[in-house]
Amino acid sequence: MLVPFPFLTALVVTALSLRFALARGLPMTARILLTSAGLIAAVEAVLVSLHFGYGVEGVIVYQRVLPLSIGPLMYLGFLTLALHGMKLRLAALLQLGIAIAVIAIFFVQRTILLTSDLAILTSYAVYIVLMYRLWRGGPDALTRARLSEALRLRIWLLGAIGLLIFVLALDAAIAAAFAFGLEETAPMMVSFGTLPLTLLFLYALTRRTVTVSADKHFSVDAFVRIDRLVREAELFRDAELTPSRLARHLGDPARTVSQAINQATGLNVS
Repeated sequence: MLVPFPFLTALVVTALSLRFALARGLPMTARILLTSAGLIAAVEAVLVSLHFGYGVEGVIVYQRVLPLSIGPLMYLGFLTLALHGMKLRLAALLQLGIAIAVIAIFFVQRTILLTSDLAILTSYAVYIVLMYRLWRGGPDALTRARLSEALRLRIWLLGAIGLLIFVLALDAAIAAAFAFGLEETAPMMVSFGTLPLTLLFLYALTRRTVTVSADKHFSVDAFVRIDRLVREAELFRDAELTPSRLARHLGDPARTVSQAINQATGLNVS
């Protein structure tokens, strides 16, 4: 390998992961999931460099199964901005359960490790689709985010989708090289394929982190604030106004907005 770009990629991804870990504005669950995805990606970059750049064969089994966890962790990290409670727990149980089961199968049945490339590509493709569906939901889909931060969050989500698409294409190209007996080109593909990834992560480090509203107890004047906003912004003219959209204007969770209105008037939002 001419230049150990994967090592540099690992350093940059680790720095980005730590930034997410320290982003106090994000829900703790999102911080844990996104940080875990980043750190696993950093470890994967090191393993790839050791395998293709320095011929260390002992890392192959780990290098070929760790990517199966990156897609689920990234998706669930963003999903925490749209779901909470039992729905989120069920989604996490399903997504992580499948990933852990597949990884365990490859560790136990080393003879089928050759099919891990197909499993990885399939995993990337599935989570590209799932994250795209979340992105297509628009700002209103991220109900736990303030309206002012929704667009920024969607940009981060779109960047994550683009990252998975790029890695999917790179892994597919490397797998094809091995399939057609061109494995000697793999180190070069890895080296120069990770260069744009490193630049992308460096750019991400320059972007401002997002903030997400946390649940909080409304003060006694909460309903006054809501009423003033509805009147001054003439939100009552919006026939499709929902608690979530009203909450986004206020920068507060939809549940607490509904509670404030219910406690003050004895009625629901409608």
